[in-house]
Amino acid sequence: MFREIITQMPGTDLFAILSMLLFILVFGGVVVWTIKADRVYLDYMKELPLRKDIKNGEADDVKRK
Repeated sequence: MFREIITQMPGTDLFAILSMLLFILVFGGVVVWTIKADRVYLDYMKELPLRKDIKNGEADDVKRK
């Protein structure tokens, strides 16, 4: 029943195309960001939940640039 109602509404094909394009753009952006991300930053973020020496949001062994 729901599918019949949706198919009768005008403009649903445009909505489907736009939502798929938005998904592809966001997914592609995340993939590109992951590939181009700084490995030191990713390693730091990966170990962050396990760190015990965090003070004021900054780890002791992280060097400021």
